[in-house]
Amino acid sequence: MSEDKKECLSELEYKKLETYLLIDTDYEKLGILIALKCGLRLGELCALTFDDINMENMILSVNKTLKRTTNSYNINRKSKKLRMYVGIIKPKKPRMYVGIIKLKKPRMVIGIPKNQKPVRSIPLSSSLCNIIKPLYIKNCYVATGNRKYLELHIYQSKFKKHLKKVGIRNINFYALRHTFISKKMQ
Repeated sequence: MSEDKKECLSELEYKKLETYLLIDTDYEKLGILIALKCGLRLGELCALTFDDINMENMILSVNKTLKRTTNSYNINRKSKKLRMYVGIIKPKKPRMYVGIIKLKKPRMVIGIPKNQKPVRSIPLSSSLCNIIKPLYIKNCYVATGNRKYLELHIYQSKFKKHLKKVGIRNINFYALRHTFISKKMQ
C-alpha cells in the first residue's frame, strides 16, 4: 500500500476521539486510547495484559499478538494417526507426513508479534499511566479487564461503535497505528 493511501485521523478527529476516550474511561476505551498513543496493532492490543505494562518504569512491552488461524492436522506416514498442530506452527519434519487436512473452523491463538522481535518496548507518558493505574488488574487483559481476551472482529466492531458515537468517519482500527506513526514523524 502506498503512503498516500494509508488512512489517518485528521487533527480534529484525533482530538475528538482522544477527548471522548478520556471521559468515563472503561477497558474498551482504554484499549483504543493505548492503541492511539502507542501505535499498537489490533492483535497486539487484544493480547496485551496488564502484566505487560511496567508502571514503575512507564514501559509497555509488546511481546505477543492474537491471531486468527485454522486447525491443521498432519497424517503421520508410519502410524497413520492424526496429529493436530496450530496452522502458524510448522511441523518439525514435514517429509514424515502424508498431508495436512485444514479444518474450516477458525480459532484464536496468541503468538509472536508481526515484527518477529521478542519484545518491543514503548515508553508511556505519565498522563497515560495515570489513566491506566485505576483500571490496572494483574493477570488480566487490558481490553476486557478480565482473564478472557476479546476476539479481533468483536473489538473491531466495538471500535466502530465508538467512532460512530463521536461522529468520526468509518475507519479501520489500523488507522490508529498510521495516525501514531504520522504524529511521531512530525
